[in-house]
Amino acid sequence: MVALTCRFDPQQMSVWSNRTGVHFFTDAQRDEAYLLARPFLLEQMRILLEAGWKKSDRTGSDESLIDIYKPRTSNKGQKKRVINLTLPLTFDAFLDTPKAKAWRTMFENTDVFKAVNQSGNNLNHDLYIDSSRALANIFFFLQILAPGMLVINHEYQLSDVTVKVSKMLPRAHWIQKNFQTLNLTVTGGMDALLTAAKDQKAAFHEEKTAREQNDLPRSSPAAAATRTTTTTTPRHRNSRKKYNYSSRNSEARYVSDGMDDGTGYDWTACSKDSCAWCGRCQY
Repeated sequence: MVALTCRFDPQQMSVWSNRTGVHFFTDAQRDEAYLLARPFLLEQMRILLEAGWKKSDRTGSDESLIDIYKPRTSNKGQKKRVINLTLPLTFDAFLDTPKAKAWRTMFENTDVFKAVNQSGNNLNHDLYIDSSRALANIFFFLQILAPGMLVINHEYQLSDVTVKVSKMLPRAHWIQKNFQTLNLTVTGGMDALLTAAKDQKAAFHEEKTAREQNDLPRSSPAAAATRTTTTTTPRHRNSRKKYNYSSRNSEARYVSDGMDDGTGYDWTACSKDSCAWCGRCQY
């Protein structure tokens, strides 16, 4: 299983700062940076309006800097649902607990912000937003403004663990391209942002969780290690089988030199002491 998602959680801002020791903004600097970025954000709205988004009456109100929407259509051409993008007038609205559910619904909607791994390799986490450039620009700006509040999560499974990698900051190239336009006043300047974006410990966070026993493939070493075995010598049901001794090596199909004969037998089920010696197990 591989999952790529966006996550909105303002409480992770302090977690990120404490873990990395990096502090880009004071609260006052963050609020000011959001105000100074209004021309940049409104330019992204203009691009989206040209692409078919619609402006609601709430745009430019006392609460919303941007409030736009776009109808989504089904394959049959019928209206299916409407997706929304709202940005508040001031940054502190993102931290307003009663509004947290609405922000989470918007930022975690894959129709608005679609997370991808460009490399396609679970071990290479080139994670970014593959929506329109304007939507990606908004997402990446907020990542810089409040690292930890918006992250891209890449979750996948290894043989006995589930790995979740979270990307906290945009690519260094994006920062270099947009820093001046955003009029950012960052503690340490652009160099501080670039250093953090290139630092694996600051830009990414990895968690590994042991998989539940029932979720493990029966052929995995971790699953085999915890199975109970008999102490008597059994009549091995596979002992008269003829085996293909090719050098195939596929974890999903029992990985000991072509032991998969198509029957789906579990070749790790017996123990060393009770082995009937079929000739092809790991002992």
